[in-house]
Amino acid sequence: MTVEIKGSSPIILCLILATMATILVSATACGGGDDDDDDMAGDDDCKDGFVDKDGYVDCGGGDDDTDEELDDDDDDTTVDDDTTDEPALKVGATRVDVSPAETDMLIMGGYDVVLSEEKARRTTGIHDPLYATAVAFENPDDPPVIMINFDMVGMIITDIDKIREGIAEQLEGVDAEDVVVSSSHSHATPDGVGIWGVIVPPMSGRDEDYIDQLVGGGIQAGVTAWNAREPATLAAATGDFEELHYNSIVGDENAITDDTLTVLVARDTSGHPIASVMNWGCHPMVMGPQNSLVSADFAGAYYKFMDEEIGGVNMFVNGALGASVHPHNLDDGFEIGSGRDWGSWEDVDNYGRDLADATQDLIDGATPVEDTTIKLHHRTVSAPVGNPFFAYAGNGRLIPREVPPIGEVGTTNMTAFSIGEVRFGTIPGELVPTIGVAVREMMGSPYTMLINLGNDWIGYIMTEEQYGSIPYLYNTLLSAGPLVGPTVVDNYMEIFGAEGEAWATK
Repeated sequence: MTVEIKGSSPIILCLILATMATILVSATACGGGDDDDDDMAGDDDCKDGFVDKDGYVDCGGGDDDTDEELDDDDDDTTVDDDTTDEPALKVGATRVDVSPAETDMLIMGGYDVVLSEEKARRTTGIHDPLYATAVAFENPDDPPVIMINFDMVGMIITDIDKIREGIAEQLEGVDAEDVVVSSSHSHATPDGVGIWGVIVPPMSGRDEDYIDQLVGGGIQAGVTAWNAREPATLAAATGDFEELHYNSIVGDENAITDDTLTVLVARDTSGHPIASVMNWGCHPMVMGPQNSLVSADFAGAYYKFMDEEIGGVNMFVNGALGASVHPHNLDDGFEIGSGRDWGSWEDVDNYGRDLADATQDLIDGATPVEDTTIKLHHRTVSAPVGNPFFAYAGNGRLIPREVPPIGEVGTTNMTAFSIGEVRFGTIPGELVPTIGVAVREMMGSPYTMLINLGNDWIGYIMTEEQYGSIPYLYNTLLSAGPLVGPTVVDNYMEIFGAEGEAWATK
């Protein structure tokens, strides 16, 4: 949210009391979406592209000799058959290592806010790498799309805009709005938001040197993926996998899960995978709060199995995981309150194995995407801030972004795009499945992806009824307000409504 701050903040005890009082009363009317980008943050110059210790890895691509195969006869201008059939769509992909260079004592994200520095979780080493994974799509005469997903607990708009603008500065024909940046939400990563530091006195959990490294790595990933693009075909599939996760909210009989797993796979002209994008909603937190090693959690294990077994660059994009959807291990079950609340590194691998198997089964029966027309719709959205803690945390106390006082309107952004009948929509936080299922339905396609923690992080996004209710008190503390959820729904109704009339193309 990028609006002007007015006035000063109360002390933390007053904030907590005010939060509990505020969440029990009705909020004001829902703010509508507008198309102004004036409030967007991110005017700072981007850092130089981060180069990891070994250079980027897993750059998607194939043989280039299929790109230009013209008949050599001077008197014959026809093109060989294999070239006339070459797909118009081009896809490129890469993966950049963005693991912290200094691994000791970085504050980790996730698992409650803390009241003293001694309680903050800190890193002690690296178990597996963190990546910025990028997939780029280009279709003639359509807006391009570059997707970048970080193995991070979350990233905020001020840093994301630096990545988007940095990529646009380096690539002709690519605008900042064509870049979609998201986070996997692994709880075994450094704090990229700031709220997992210390509340009183306020101390952000962010390490700004590492944030600069992330920004540079994101720019490198986006530019490299774009430059690696080559002719490609697409196939998509979807399935339900209820058994792999559960909703840990106690006291809400309507606390559902969004069980939809959607995968899009791109292949080169020889049929070899260039990349896949998989969307499914679950917190990557198999290891739990006792872990102090940096890890992508089950997403890292998923990459490993997918890369080895099908090839290409494989991206995991988190779906409706909010309030709070946790992993359920099929091989040796564990869940909150069961006596075995958290898993082991073996469990992490087992879970990644199960998720990779589910995805590969879908890919084996995927349906070709014949129409690869790309449409994109970006908008700034607005809603009143209704949570005193969120207002307190902003403006540099914990989160380096401007947040307005209670009752005033803040802004974030949303991006919706489609590639043929495959539809994508960003969510600027952790969306509850109650809303996620409803948004999927209004997207009007069998192949839908909800990109949670997409282009921003503004905490949990829930219904007005859930906001402030006893089962959701913790989620409410980490939410911008009760009207953010309805605002997301309203905007997607406008974007996907009227049989797609609201779609905009360049």
